[in-house]
Amino acid sequence: MTQVAQPTDSRIQTALTQAPLQSSKHACSYFAIRKPKENFFEGWYLRISLPDSNESFAFMFAIEAPDRGTVQLLSADDRLYVCDLPNNGGRFVGSKERFDISHWAYKEQCKNGKQEAEASNGRPVMQGYKLCGTSCHGCFESHDRGTDATLVQWGVDYTPMLTWGSRGTSRHTATWLAQFPIFEPGYQVLMAHGVVTSGYIRYRNREIKLAGSSVYSEKNWGQSFPTKWWWVQANAFKGEPDLSVLAVGATRQVLFWTEDIGMLSVHYKGELYEFSNWNSEVVWDVSEWGSWKASAKSLTGHEIGIEAHTDESAVEVLGPSKDGMVFNIRDCSRGNLTVTLKDEFGNNILEGVRCSNAQVEVGGEWNGRWAATVRVLPWLIRFFINLFNGPKVATTP
Repeated sequence: MTQVAQPTDSRIQTALTQAPLQSSKHACSYFAIRKPKENFFEGWYLRISLPDSNESFAFMFAIEAPDRGTVQLLSADDRLYVCDLPNNGGRFVGSKERFDISHWAYKEQCKNGKQEAEASNGRPVMQGYKLCGTSCHGCFESHDRGTDATLVQWGVDYTPMLTWGSRGTSRHTATWLAQFPIFEPGYQVLMAHGVVTSGYIRYRNREIKLAGSSVYSEKNWGQSFPTKWWWVQANAFKGEPDLSVLAVGATRQVLFWTEDIGMLSVHYKGELYEFSNWNSEVVWDVSEWGSWKASAKSLTGHEIGIEAHTDESAVEVLGPSKDGMVFNIRDCSRGNLTVTLKDEFGNNILEGVRCSNAQVEVGGEWNGRWAATVRVLPWLIRFFINLFNGPKVATTP
């Protein structure tokens, strides 16, 4: 059975004719591991949202320094497919100069063969993936939690339209401080919005064409992980092809204390509107599952409000912890999201814009509802953050 996502020709033509953005010119975009460390995690997330549909596919790639790796797929029907990729008999490669990673490993029963070669029964003798700024491809066989083996294969080419920042620029998502291990985990949005120019995914006797789909990607890394967090993401709004929304809140360790940190952001018509403690007061009220509400007002007078909810059951996903990768994340790809954004004069930039395919998530250790207020940082700290967070880095060739 073959399902085809109906592409929007104008979107594909725009993506094909736009000069491709280059990977961000700062270390947060590249492979972070420099030498083996105990309990070091680095992970990449790639989400593909089909046009004119509530379906999406989320790939999660991880390496634990540097001998263990995993690849996960959260499919359009909210099923999770998982494969372990040990470095015993395989190899993880990550560039220190550009966004380019790959991890391939021979299946245990295969002693010879070439990368991506196929055995006589038509099944690959190697499994793994390659991910860079403009493409992703791979294959693996999932044996998660005793289910029947499922072969997953995919190949996607895409054009980044926005990294992190206003059009033509790229910045650190979590400010320049994210480069230092004091503020862990590190966090960087690699592609706030992109368009698939060609691609497919095959699994369970289905092949889905992906041309015209929206793409989003991010990464995180470090030796210390939040004790709990929430996260909402969407960039496939009907009638708003230039809109990408991200909202996140977490409790993290900083030296000898913990702190709540949060960010609400909107990329819209080439401009970035970001709200975090270096320019805003951020407030949220998030349930253990099913409801996400957050708002912020910046020092310039801009305001944002987001509300997301879902009646769908959560899917457990592997995430980093002090004990390695464990099922500590609950996810769903069909959240109902509403976004409002006002300028400094109170005029609506976005008024109640909705979508029904937001990715919604909670992770870590929860014990009921979580309401928090993150205050604006003192002036001097804000000054140094903003001083060294620029100038903006051009990403066009």
